[in-house]
Amino acid sequence: METKESSETRAAPDENSTEKLWDAIGFHKPLAGFWYNLIFSLISMILGLFISGVIDNIFYPYPESNGYRGLAGGIFGLLFTIFDLGTHMTMDRFIAEARIKNPGRMLNYIQYFIWYQCWTGLIQTTLISIYALYIVPTTSLSYGIWIMLIVCTYQYPGYLGVFGGVLGSLQMYNKTAVLGFITGEGFQKLTELSFVFMGRMWGMANPAVGEIMGIAFGACIGVYIDDFFAMWLSAWFFSKAMKKDGIRARDCFRIGFGWDLIKECIVFGVKTGAWSLIGVFTGQVLLWINIIFIPQYATFSALCGLASGISGFVNWGGVSAPTPLIAEAFLNGKKKLTQYYFTQSLRYIVIFQMLFLPSIITVYFVLGKFFVAFSMENYLLALPFFFSTLIRNFQQPYTSFADSIQLGTNHPTFLMWLRGSEELLKIFFQMLWIVWLELPAKYGLPALVWIIPCGEYPAILYKTILSYLFTHKKVVKIKIASWQTLVAPIASGAIMFGLLSLVLNFVFNPVEKVAGFYVSIGITLVILLLLLLFGYLPITAFLGAWDTNSLRDFKHAALMSGPSKWFVWPMYKATEKACMKSKMFNKFPLDAEEAVIEARELLALKEANIAKTLPKRSWEKHE
Repeated sequence: METKESSETRAAPDENSTEKLWDAIGFHKPLAGFWYNLIFSLISMILGLFISGVIDNIFYPYPESNGYRGLAGGIFGLLFTIFDLGTHMTMDRFIAEARIKNPGRMLNYIQYFIWYQCWTGLIQTTLISIYALYIVPTTSLSYGIWIMLIVCTYQYPGYLGVFGGVLGSLQMYNKTAVLGFITGEGFQKLTELSFVFMGRMWGMANPAVGEIMGIAFGACIGVYIDDFFAMWLSAWFFSKAMKKDGIRARDCFRIGFGWDLIKECIVFGVKTGAWSLIGVFTGQVLLWINIIFIPQYATFSALCGLASGISGFVNWGGVSAPTPLIAEAFLNGKKKLTQYYFTQSLRYIVIFQMLFLPSIITVYFVLGKFFVAFSMENYLLALPFFFSTLIRNFQQPYTSFADSIQLGTNHPTFLMWLRGSEELLKIFFQMLWIVWLELPAKYGLPALVWIIPCGEYPAILYKTILSYLFTHKKVVKIKIASWQTLVAPIASGAIMFGLLSLVLNFVFNPVEKVAGFYVSIGITLVILLLLLLFGYLPITAFLGAWDTNSLRDFKHAALMSGPSKWFVWPMYKATEKACMKSKMFNKFPLDAEEAVIEARELLALKEANIAKTLPKRSWEKHE
């Protein structure tokens, strides 16, 4: 292990400077993004468990309200995607690469995005308004005219999320974590619920509108109003982050790009966005199939969405989408570093899924009592959708990572054809289940709980498997560390499920009989969090899921974890201690020698190009 230790020493940045760690090259950044966001995620989870029940019952008592809003957005999804082709995936693809090679050109990409979205957004809003005002009144969708008008305004000015997107592409996950929490659980929730309340009161006072539609109107307006605050806040974060590079938020509104950049972005956007366009078209077809052949589809869709939101916590611990990370390495010729990112991404997907899967299954056994306790009886029909949505959600990080690989390694054409065939298969399978075999008509709810979330599953598996095979044979060989990625995490997850079952049977159930649901759920949650935070990772360490390099990445990420550091650092120390005591530590190591060297070379290239272009970008001295 001497070479690994020496490479670690050479490549490791100053651990006392988190800014240097964020500027460094390596997998520790997306991992640190997760840990940094952990405190915000925990707060959101607690709010969701204890407050969302009351809030949903007061502000969203009818699933149809969200269903109508979703249908309005779905109807125009195809149009939105067509106009977004010119900027599709341009941030993740070009900004990460340009930050290394030519930071000045990075600014031009941002400028192009803003101006493109501004003009195309104006066109979309105009077209949909004409359609809603002059055509929809003669159709069966006339009840949704005002919802359509409100939803179409989301497209103008169209660039409200640009600065947050840039921060994500630059892998500044500490900034995006704070921004996401404030605009998500903070101001966004406040504005959304305020307008929902006003919409409900207005609907109750006006029978012609009605309570359900009033809630839908208010929700649509509230979500839009929040976007302006989110843009201002993200622009402020962006200006602070880019100050050392001589770039300000207002510089992004200039026109400094030329036709060569426009052509480059549009060609790439059409190639990568074509599969999204096909996907939206497929979504439109499937939506109308569901509306026509499934009675009360809006209600079932909302119930499925609620169940999916809960079971989706199985992917709660995943690291951020690695497209910028892969593009940064692969497009600058660092294939060993890219291969290391592949291995670590898959490893962490499994590790975190095996952490949260036992927890989510345990939650299912008390979910019915939760709905009753918070007077959410209208949502009890979401329970049958739980395991089907869990299966659907379980594959999502692997599918998303496969797409990220194709985008980050610049293979948009292959992805376009692969996604196109996937979408055709989706239509085939949904037609098979719903129209030809008539399963919903024959078997009712038991068929719907599987068809709505999982009817497309065979098509998704087809695309995901082929994508990994193509990557392995044509791009970079994918190395899976079988013990660290599969054996140790799965065994640790099984142990966690056993522990949580004991908590459910010997803590929750007895306490509920004595003190009631609220006390028992509170005590159980505390125990659950302690087991998740300080039990699971040491178990993985004892079973050999860590080596010197992965433990080093964890250490750097813990140092960078910001507001979560007060408990992430003890988690790291507990894992480190378990590693030192385990005979399995470093028994199945990942070879990272060449990857560490390439990371160091990439960092040197980045710093050299920033220093070279900085004077050209400091134009404010000449104004």
